[in-house]
Parts: sequence; C-alpha cells; structure tokens
Amino acid sequence: MANNAQVNGTITTPEPGASDMSIQGLSLLFGATVKQLVGTAESQQIAILALTSMLALVPGVAQIDPKRIAVIVQALTQDRKDAEQLQSRIATYVSLVVNIANKLPEAIADAEARQH
Repeated sequence: MANNAQVNGTITTPEPGASDMSIQGLSLLFGATVKQLVGTAESQQIAILALTSMLALVPGVAQIDPKRIAVIVQALTQDRKDAEQLQSRIATYVSLVVNIANKLPEAIADAEARQH
C-alpha cells in the first residue's frame, strides 16, 4: 500500500481502480479523524484544567452561594432535553472548584512549609 498522507496533513485518495483503494482510503480518513478528535479532546481538557486552576484562585470563590449558582445554571440549561443531567454535571464541577478553593490556603501553607 502506498502512503498517501501528505506532509501538510492533507490526504489524497488512491487512484480509482487500485485494488486497495477502499481499505486505504478508509484507513487514511479514519486515522486523520482520530488525530483531529484526540487533538481537540486534549486541547479542551487542557483549557478546562487551566480555567479550573484560575477559577480556584479567584477571591471569593470559596464563598459562592450554591443557590445563586443553581439559578444561573437553570437559566443556562432551560429548554434542553438533557437539562437535568447537564445541571448535575455542572453542579459537580462547581462543587469541585469551590472545594479546591476552600483547601487552597492549607495546601499553599503546606507547600511553603516543605520549602523551608
């Protein structure tokens, strides 16, 4: 089988009539799609972790009123078929950020104590 992947990331399909055209074409398309999805998933995960880290550092996050968050989340998810599931996932994430913010002063103190 010939390698039809180009250096710039584009894919050329095999010549019509080639015996391995369909298999090679599918494998190239599948491989390129998987690479895009993995890259996108990794980028999204990095962005979420970075934002979570920054949110945990914002003053006042540890004192967020859960009722206020619930009102905002409900407004953002209204009219969605998966609203209840999405609200639960958001609540879990917000809870995680608030818990990190609550534990942050102690974690910083411990890290500073180990340095000295």
